[in-house]
Amino acid sequence: MLEHVGLTVFDRSEIKAFYQSLLGLGLQYDFTIPADLSENLFGIPKQTRVYLLSKGNLKLELFISKRKTPRNYTHICISVENRKAFIQKAKQKGYECTVVRREKSDLFFIRDKSNNLFEIKEQ
Repeated sequence: MLEHVGLTVFDRSEIKAFYQSLLGLGLQYDFTIPADLSENLFGIPKQTRVYLLSKGNLKLELFISKRKTPRNYTHICISVENRKAFIQKAKQKGYECTVVRREKSDLFFIRDKSNNLFEIKEQ
């Protein structure tokens, strides 16, 4: 019963370059969270622009912030029709891609420029 996932994005241009062009998500709407609400909800006293994008059952709320997220284990797993072609496209667009060869099944990951990590499975 997952409704949506909220992510921090460092640069608004990533919405089009990564989330729309590469992941294929469509912009549903955008809004601004006032500083007082942002502080009450997230402990960050700044007015913040938010973009809601979706594709199928996946909905992402992208919060624009100059605070670059440190690397960690958090990731979202998505499935695509052809993950090798998808990874190639991501590499051509300059995104960090990791492919780990394994005997049973290889692992594919891509990272946006804000350090958000996506595991890529094949449908």
